[in-house]
Amino acid sequence: MNPSLSALACAALAGSVLAGCAQDGSSGMNKATAGSLIGAGTGATLGGLFSHGSAGGIVAGGLIGGLLGGVIGHEMDERDREAREQALQQALQTSKNNQTRHWHNAKTGNSGSIKPLNGYSASASAQTCRQFTETYVKEGKTYEQNARACRNSNGEWQLAEQ
Repeated sequence: MNPSLSALACAALAGSVLAGCAQDGSSGMNKATAGSLIGAGTGATLGGLFSHGSAGGIVAGGLIGGLLGGVIGHEMDERDREAREQALQQALQTSKNNQTRHWHNAKTGNSGSIKPLNGYSASASAQTCRQFTETYVKEGKTYEQNARACRNSNGEWQLAEQ
């Protein structure tokens, strides 16, 4: 079997096992695990694209994406994710450098901001990418991370490996 396919299959299997173990006793997996799994899947896919299918790129992308996805996903609920995603897409598409786009979820009281740090740049795979700082505030605690997003084939912004 192709080493790239083997690595991708291992990542998918590991994600399935983690998802099965991540039940929080209610209706599904916890937020940190969900964020990590989504980040790992996205990171593995982007790692494969950026490295032209190398197993190392897929694994590294999955690990990096899992870590980034887990940080904010740990604290964010679904309604916050929806508000954040809308702000992320708008900020990266239309905001000038260092112009912050804020979001607030009236139902949870949580809020956040997305601040693009630079203009558009091309990635190794010719995708359009942008660096940004993200802040998330929940119950008085502030979480912050620097990240990079690239446009996918549908024109939507997705987190990319650093």
